[in-house]
Amino acid sequence: MPNLRRLEPDEFPADAQDLVAQILKVSADGVGGPFNLMLRSPEMGRRLMALLSYFNDETQILDPHVRRLAVLVLARRCSARYAWWTHRRRALSAGQFTSAQLDALNRGERPEGLDSRLHATFDFVLSLIAGGPSDAAVSEALEQLGEVQLVELVALCGTYTTVAYLLKTGDVDLPDGESDTLLPLASPFSELLA
Repeated sequence: MPNLRRLEPDEFPADAQDLVAQILKVSADGVGGPFNLMLRSPEMGRRLMALLSYFNDETQILDPHVRRLAVLVLARRCSARYAWWTHRRRALSAGQFTSAQLDALNRGERPEGLDSRLHATFDFVLSLIAGGPSDAAVSEALEQLGEVQLVELVALCGTYTTVAYLLKTGDVDLPDGESDTLLPLASPFSELLA
């Protein structure tokens, strides 16, 4: 598949140096992953970075477990290898989810042991990406998360779907030496929406 090759540092646009500096403050992979693609449109990249920074801020309103689960579901559903790799590692490192729960997500299954808040998040994100949230998913999410967190969750899903599509369009590789653990997705959670 043709893709957008990774830009090397001497190819970074002159008007993107502030964006590069911002990326280097937060990225574990330098100017890799979605960040390299963002350099092709520095103004869009700055705006997307602002949203990503907002959602990764420790003072952010949305619960960290809710955020991580939503991003993992989106990465899995979009088969965004790089996003799955990085957020799976972070989830394990932070003790947010078990290996068994992440393996279930990887297979396109509902993870066991989710509390009611995460169950509502899982259902809402699946419903949202399947064409729009169902009334039941919205009601459950409102009850478990409240209005503010629900609105934040919708914005987070839009932001990370953009990142996933950038990664897929660029066919972004994992960093050297890292293994791709993302399984081929035979059933993209669709049977869970019934």
